[in-house]
Amino acid sequence: MDEFWVDNTADAPVSDSNLLTAANTGHGGGENALWLSLAGHVFAGTKTTLLGGTNLAGFPIGAGALDVTGGIAMGNIDTTSILLPNDTSLV
Repeated sequence: MDEFWVDNTADAPVSDSNLLTAANTGHGGGENALWLSLAGHVFAGTKTTLLGGTNLAGFPIGAGALDVTGGIAMGNIDTTSILLPNDTSLV
């Protein structure tokens, strides 16, 4: 699962990555809010969230899908349909 947070704390120091902590970058202390939480979507007929293979030239290719599972942006992001090139959607 991936999570994206809104950071309402003071700016974290960028000069030294060793100074980055959960308190100044994470969701500690109630200062921050979960913006979006994502989880891998299991493909029909499989038990996996990623599909892979090779194209006709032998190069690796892959596909994956995510489901929104929480956060304040959840209502604004639709992961239940697929937008097709002709501006129609596949639900």
